[in-house]
Amino acid sequence: MPTSDGPLLEAWLADAPAVAGTAGWRVFDDERHVSLGVPKGNVGSSNHPIPPDVDRAELPSVSI
Repeated sequence: MPTSDGPLLEAWLADAPAVAGTAGWRVFDDERHVSLGVPKGNVGSSNHPIPPDVDRAELPSVSI
Protein backbone atom coordinates (compact mmCIF):
# COMPACT_ATOMS: atom_id res chain seq x y z
CA MET A 1 0.00 0.00 0.00
CA PRO A 2 1.45 3.41 -0.91
CA THR A 3 2.08 6.04 1.71
CA SER A 4 2.53 9.79 1.48
CA ASP A 5 5.74 11.10 -0.03
CA GLY A 6 7.05 12.74 3.08
CA PRO A 7 8.53 15.02 4.05
CA LEU A 8 10.52 12.65 6.32
CA LEU A 9 9.59 8.99 5.94
CA GLU A 10 11.29 6.40 8.12
CA ALA A 11 10.50 2.73 8.79
CA TRP A 12 10.29 1.76 12.47
CA LEU A 13 9.80 -1.39 14.47
CA ALA A 14 7.87 -0.25 17.53
CA ASP A 15 6.52 -1.46 20.85
CA ALA A 16 3.02 -0.16 20.06
CA PRO A 17 0.29 -2.81 20.02
CA ALA A 18 -0.57 -4.33 16.65
CA VAL A 19 -4.15 -3.23 15.96
CA ALA A 20 -5.90 -4.40 12.79
CA GLY A 21 -7.42 -2.00 10.29
CA THR A 22 -7.66 1.75 10.50
CA ALA A 23 -7.99 1.60 14.31
CA GLY A 24 -4.25 0.88 14.38
CA TRP A 25 -3.26 3.98 12.42
CA ARG A 26 -2.80 6.27 15.41
CA VAL A 27 -1.45 3.99 18.14
CA PHE A 28 2.21 4.82 17.51
CA ASP A 29 4.30 7.21 19.53
CA ASP A 30 8.01 7.94 19.70
CA GLU A 31 8.72 5.74 22.70
CA ARG A 32 10.52 2.42 22.18
CA HIS A 33 11.42 1.86 18.56
CA VAL A 34 14.24 0.89 16.23
CA SER A 35 14.71 2.77 12.98
CA LEU A 36 15.09 0.55 9.93
CA GLY A 37 15.97 3.47 7.70
CA VAL A 38 14.38 5.47 4.93
CA PRO A 39 12.13 3.69 2.40
CA LYS A 40 13.32 3.66 -1.24
CA GLY A 41 10.09 5.29 -2.34
CA ASN A 42 6.45 5.68 -1.40
CA VAL A 43 4.98 3.16 -3.88
CA GLY A 44 5.86 -0.52 -4.10
CA SER A 45 7.92 -2.66 -1.78
CA SER A 46 10.89 -1.69 0.31
CA ASN A 47 13.02 -4.20 2.21
CA HIS A 48 14.75 -3.25 5.43
CA PRO A 49 17.12 -5.63 7.22
CA ILE A 50 16.35 -6.07 10.91
CA PRO A 51 19.45 -5.76 13.09
CA PRO A 52 20.32 -9.12 14.71
CA ASP A 53 20.16 -7.70 18.24
CA VAL A 54 16.48 -6.63 17.87
CA ASP A 55 13.96 -8.76 19.78
CA ARG A 56 10.92 -8.91 17.49
CA ALA A 57 8.72 -10.05 20.41
CA GLU A 58 9.39 -6.72 22.12
CA LEU A 59 8.86 -4.64 18.95
CA PRO A 60 5.90 -6.31 17.16
CA SER A 61 4.66 -3.42 15.02
CA VAL A 62 5.92 -1.67 11.90
CA SER A 63 5.30 1.99 11.22
CA ILE A 64 6.24 4.27 8.31
